[in-house]
Amino acid sequence: MNYNTSGTSGQPVKLLANYFPITSYTNWCLYQYRTDLSPEEDRIATKRELLGQHQKHLGGYLFDGTMLFSGTRFDTPTFELISTRCSDDKIVTITVKFTNITETGDYANIQVFNLLLRKCLRHLKLKMIGRHFYDPDAKIDMIQHKLQLWPGYETTIGRYEDNILLCAEISTKVMRQETVLDFLNQCAANRNRNKDWMIDVIGTTVITKYNNETYKIDDIDENSDPNSEFSKKDGSKMTYIQYKWNITIRGGRQPMLISKNKKSVRRFGAEDTLVYLVPELCIMTGLTDAMRNNFTLMKDMAIHTRVNPKERVERLTNFANRFLSTPDIINYLYSYWNLTLSNKLVELTGRILQPEPIQSRSKGNNGGEEADWTKHLRSLPMFTSATVKNWYILAPRDSCLSNTFLNDLEKVINESNPSLILCVIPSVRGDMYSMIKRKLCIDRAVPSQVVLLKNVQKNNMSLCTKIAIQINCKLGGAPWLVTIPKKGMMIVGFDVCHDSQRKNLSFGALVSTMNDAHTSYFSCVEPHESGEELSVHFATGISSMYDFFLVSQHVRQGTVTPTHYQVIEDTLGLPPNIMQRLTFKLTHMYYNWSGTVRVPAPCQLVHKLAFLTGQNLRRSPNIGLDWMSCYTSFNIAFIFFIFF
Repeated sequence: MNYNTSGTSGQPVKLLANYFPITSYTNWCLYQYRTDLSPEEDRIATKRELLGQHQKHLGGYLFDGTMLFSGTRFDTPTFELISTRCSDDKIVTITVKFTNITETGDYANIQVFNLLLRKCLRHLKLKMIGRHFYDPDAKIDMIQHKLQLWPGYETTIGRYEDNILLCAEISTKVMRQETVLDFLNQCAANRNRNKDWMIDVIGTTVITKYNNETYKIDDIDENSDPNSEFSKKDGSKMTYIQYKWNITIRGGRQPMLISKNKKSVRRFGAEDTLVYLVPELCIMTGLTDAMRNNFTLMKDMAIHTRVNPKERVERLTNFANRFLSTPDIINYLYSYWNLTLSNKLVELTGRILQPEPIQSRSKGNNGGEEADWTKHLRSLPMFTSATVKNWYILAPRDSCLSNTFLNDLEKVINESNPSLILCVIPSVRGDMYSMIKRKLCIDRAVPSQVVLLKNVQKNNMSLCTKIAIQINCKLGGAPWLVTIPKKGMMIVGFDVCHDSQRKNLSFGALVSTMNDAHTSYFSCVEPHESGEELSVHFATGISSMYDFFLVSQHVRQGTVTPTHYQVIEDTLGLPPNIMQRLTFKLTHMYYNWSGTVRVPAPCQLVHKLAFLTGQNLRRSPNIGLDWMSCYTSFNIAFIFFIFF
């Protein structure tokens, strides 16, 4: 196919991207060597220490425990190094054998670039939390909310067309001023109301008071506490409270937190090493649902986290200059690897697409430059309206959702077979919402709408309009339409979400459009075992013809992160310009928002279906709902587009 992969439609515009070029003064390649130790050694830290005794001879290298990577080729393909193990003065022979050369841009090469990057970032005295680095010295105290904000960077190196680029994005980590014990005490007080309290801890990241190390919590052991014993390396036993942290543990009996040791040896068939943590000595990170629902807190946070384009460019440039002004980094990259980083952001030309016409039943309009057509909704009829023969509104008499309310739902369904049930609930408690959805999505196949009492008491026309739109969509209607000329095309979205309680179980959701207007959907959900991310029906290895970035939504504060799309196969032979326009059109078709969204509607819908199943239903929905659209409100994880 001979066509321009960059697309053509729209008004050209000059842009800066958050990418910095990485350059080399020679044709850079990577030499790969295998290392074998005699006697054998399983501990990676010990292997690194033994190899590090020959730093002067080896020069700059990276080591992953088995393979050694170097930017220069050693004189002989196979040689031996003699080291002394510090723990017992035992002599260890290291055999180094050449295995492969990888050229610039190869996958293994890119992996090594990212390892180099991580090693360099450590010289900036940043703290690694998860996969990204943060600066505790530049923390922002939010005393009124008992929070700290740690500014940081999300970085990765990749190959883009013919260039190797460092992608850098500013980031913020929320550090709470409460320990896990504080949080557990709060949960214990509400335990009768919320039986899923462990979910709020498992999967979160904590930072320890005594050494500022971060750990992901994988489980909670309610049968052990700080007075429980553990075995030391010499076979003797001691309690956790006797361990020398130089901190007094005052909390009494508290369940121990369990984390899989991220520094342990990873071998096929070997069990993970578990680290037990004392809740009182662990500081929580991240936001709770209650914090996210606190308007004042989120508004105060936005002052520091939402930055305009000019400030974002300044902060990224400052990061590059800080990187380049650190002698250890410059010496390491240039002297050992013959690499350097530019402090100039990549310049490129983008295109501004024309607003898409939005069709109602009577006439069309568009959202203008802000892609927002909310003001037109109440004055125009929906594109198609569903017919509702009978529907019910139910509300509990008090704040407790008792079995009586669920029995009332069952009674209404048996006696009246309603087209829809609207449930009014007094609070945003997750268990109340989940109970209703499990009843109406699993036990019975009845479309439902759950609304908060305070929202329907306000007589707010904007809220009422949104509720009416969602009800219409769930019954097969469409509030508006964006014209897609191509006929006979199915658009499929696929996503996976993990079960909120059973971590080894996931749910794969699929939605597909069923008409040329792309307003009618088929949906289904299947369980995935062992937390697999991809369905076995999709190939694990894919390659892309071309990719593109799209900013489809408008924001009034801060800046927008573009969405990255990869066309992995195109059997229709659509030119890139058409594929880009089609993607943009589909971002107008998510009916929970009267404006454009970040991703195409099928992608947003399938994520919400997967999330609803994994977080609330925890079982596949009743097949009677497979033909219903599923609208809730969460964010995208990842998607596949498949065109037939």
